[in-house]
Amino acid sequence: MISCPPLMETSTTHPRVSLCPVNVRLASRETCSRRIGEGKDLGIRVIRGELWATAEGSTEDHVLAAGDFKQFSGPGLWVAEGIGAGAEFEIA
Repeated sequence: MISCPPLMETSTTHPRVSLCPVNVRLASRETCSRRIGEGKDLGIRVIRGELWATAEGSTEDHVLAAGDFKQFSGPGLWVAEGIGAGAEFEIA
């Protein structure tokens, strides 16, 4: 499992939204996780490839492909895994 890079800064008018999205690349079967704080959201936008994602406490798994966006709400642990040829995605 790789550690996802930290988000840099959040908006002062919308504290749940990151101003500095982070790009992440995962190879097939490579994973990434991030803790989402209470009252915070984590947005994922897939740039290329496919990834599987879920969040702690959720009964749903999500397969996201290029162009897809999904928002996860905290608190809890968010986990993603590259599938197929892997994925490049943006965390905001």
